[in-house]
Amino acid sequence: MRPAGAAVGGAASGRAAPGVTVSADVWVETTSIVAGLLPVAATPFLGAVFLTADARRFDAPDPIAYFRRRAWCSLAAVGVLPLIGLAETRGAGRPDVS
Repeated sequence: MRPAGAAVGGAASGRAAPGVTVSADVWVETTSIVAGLLPVAATPFLGAVFLTADARRFDAPDPIAYFRRRAWCSLAAVGVLPLIGLAETRGAGRPDVS
């Protein structure tokens, strides 16, 4: 999991707001985990798309099917992770930081 994504998730959830005592519990929650996993899922998607284009350019039919299947699978992960994040943060309001 990417630490920057987890940090963004912690800040987006309001658990890591200014004036809030930060502990390990802030970073181990659904929003932080989803935000950390999203770049991890997007990287193989982009790689598979570029490798599919390269395989097509070099006229290699076997890798085209392989990388296209990998691209679709990783696209599913990239599509599902934001939905999980939206479902998690749907009812969340801004925290009371006084």
